[in-house]
Amino acid sequence: MGVKKESKKSKKRAESDVDKNDDDNTSLPIDESPARKKKKSKDKKRSYSDEDDDAPSTADKEQRKQVRAARKVAKAKEKAELLSRIPTHDADGIPYSKLQIRRMTRRVKHGLNPIATDEEEREIKQREATEKKEEEILYANEEEHVDDDQENGDNESDSDEELNEATGMKTQQPHQPPNKKPKRTKEVPADYVCSACNNEIADFSPHWIYDCPNKVTKRGCNHVAKKLRGLHDPASRKVFVSGLPFEVTEGGVKRFFEESVATNGGEMAELVHCKLHKFEDSQRCKGTGILTFESDESAKVALKLNGSIWKDIEEPGTKTKKPKKKGSDDGEKKELRLKVTKLLNRFVTKHKK
Repeated sequence: MGVKKESKKSKKRAESDVDKNDDDNTSLPIDESPARKKKKSKDKKRSYSDEDDDAPSTADKEQRKQVRAARKVAKAKEKAELLSRIPTHDADGIPYSKLQIRRMTRRVKHGLNPIATDEEEREIKQREATEKKEEEILYANEEEHVDDDQENGDNESDSDEELNEATGMKTQQPHQPPNKKPKRTKEVPADYVCSACNNEIADFSPHWIYDCPNKVTKRGCNHVAKKLRGLHDPASRKVFVSGLPFEVTEGGVKRFFEESVATNGGEMAELVHCKLHKFEDSQRCKGTGILTFESDESAKVALKLNGSIWKDIEEPGTKTKKPKKKGSDDGEKKELRLKVTKLLNRFVTKHKK
């Protein structure tokens, strides 16, 4: 047992001596092999070549900066030259907007006049309208494709025949893009003259200027304040009437005034338009209205009827109905005195300051 213990101790001592020798060797400088020296020289050469490559790259960057700066200067000169050839205000003295100036610069750049003619504006509007329609149709088709994909995903268990029938139904009813603004439903008076076409176009039918095909929109021409728009004096052929009975109709008013004007020394007057103010719920007359005569003379004679008593005039060819008496036999209808005055503008009637 004693011999074995000594051998173990001697082994441990030998191992510790070897470790010490290794530590001493690592602290001492080791001679490098020729292969290692060759590798180091290659690495040095590579680093030198990288430094040489960096030098021209910085020069290229500076050159690019100079080119960019020269381009900016040339672009600024070109822009200033184009702006000098473009008007800043229109014929009415209103300054052009940034969008209009941008469009004019593009036109001048392409060798065109800065201000487009009426024909060019119409062509531009037509092109924009067609592009808008195409976009709407494209978006509608995309939505239909998305809907089809969703339906196909939901109905995976359905048969191919049902899917074909559904797609056939969809192809029969294609999506229609929204139309333009609908025409005005308000009735056009008989004496209305469209200032765009003067009622002289082919296949003429009464229409407002908003729906006229010859209408040309000119923006920035209205110099009247928004508060005062539409407050001009109305035509002298128009009169305001009050004191009418509640059950009266447009036909009754027309017959009364045409006959009264004719008997009071005027010519056979024609009432062109009769507008009665009515209650919204019962649609009965409020007792007031606006009358438009064919001529100024007829309107002047109608003004003389101020204070006259209203009487019902039956339409010729109809049977006269006997009025039903309510209450006592002596009860009579109250006499209504009409008030006929010249029609005033809203600025006066509403007492605006």
